[in-house]
Amino acid sequence: MKPFKQSVMLTFFCIFVFTNAQANSSSAKLELLKKVRSVIIPDLNHGDESFLKEQAEILKEIKTADQEFECLFLEVEPKATIAINNFLTGLNYEDSVRLWINETSHKIGSPFKNIIPDWYLLKIHKLGFKIVGVDIDWNSELGSKIIPLIKLHDQGSSIEQYGKLLVGERSKIIAENVIRELQNKSCRKGVLIVGQGHLEDFLYKPVQLYFKDANVSGFIW
Repeated sequence: MKPFKQSVMLTFFCIFVFTNAQANSSSAKLELLKKVRSVIIPDLNHGDESFLKEQAEILKEIKTADQEFECLFLEVEPKATIAINNFLTGLNYEDSVRLWINETSHKIGSPFKNIIPDWYLLKIHKLGFKIVGVDIDWNSELGSKIIPLIKLHDQGSSIEQYGKLLVGERSKIIAENVIRELQNKSCRKGVLIVGQGHLEDFLYKPVQLYFKDANVSGFIW
């Protein structure tokens, strides 16, 4: 995984406080899995195949260490969960997931960086994870307000111009959707893969602090 800067507070949340040395230890992370309900893996480059392969290896480590990690939460809208399940239960990729990707790209007016290619979904499914989309519903009222801001992001505008909704509100929705799945016992434990911007606290409340407020223990990988 490529290096990224983060404080100890960002690395571990809820009941855990560790030094940087411990935070960087893979064995320490694996030992922690039995004590937490969630793990967050920062997505440093949406759709990059080499990083997707790294994610799959991390997920394999997590699942091997603790079988109670049942759900993989992804930065796609809940509607995508249906398309993914259709693919994993026999429908071909083009008529299920690819169809959703094309519809989403058209709806938001921006190319969708594919974080759910067919080989990746099959590999994760084989590990025993249930895949759940937890991002904003683009058909919702808030979704319709955010879509125009995507163009500002694509044009390289300052985050102050689009961040409150595109980053801040989506972080809240992503966190709440994960928390709901964990609290209603749909999953005993879960892994969230989410863009690094949703984990930084310089402008908006990051995902992990919503977890902390809801007493969902965990750490950032």
